[in-house]
Amino acid sequence: MEWGPALVAAALRGPLDVVLALVRAGAKLEATDQFGITALIRAAGSGKHDCAEFLLGAGADVHAVDKFGNTALHCAARNGQLECARLLVAARADRAKKNKQGQTALEVARAKGQAEVAALLEEADARALP
Repeated sequence: MEWGPALVAAALRGPLDVVLALVRAGAKLEATDQFGITALIRAAGSGKHDCAEFLLGAGADVHAVDKFGNTALHCAARNGQLECARLLVAARADRAKKNKQGQTALEVARAKGQAEVAALLEEADARALP
């Protein structure tokens, strides 16, 4: 049985124990839904910090993109999910990656009025400067 789509859904709606059970049952971490969204992208965008942290620890690709070119960091930024954005920055998410609209996660955060996430990303960018 293919558990990937169930994993993506669980990352949005389910508690961590459901995500854990699906991964243990063999769900592929990089499985996607019809929009190319992985479980990590879904968890980060919906503020499921515990799920996102588990998925990263299990080896989920922090650089995966959906069919719109959005990474988990773009989705966390869009929805103001500060703790998930912090987790993704710590996991070395590519802050310079642009989606198909030509926006970085910082630009998405600014466009959506997510000041706290924008400040986090600005600070991370400033620390990265030589």
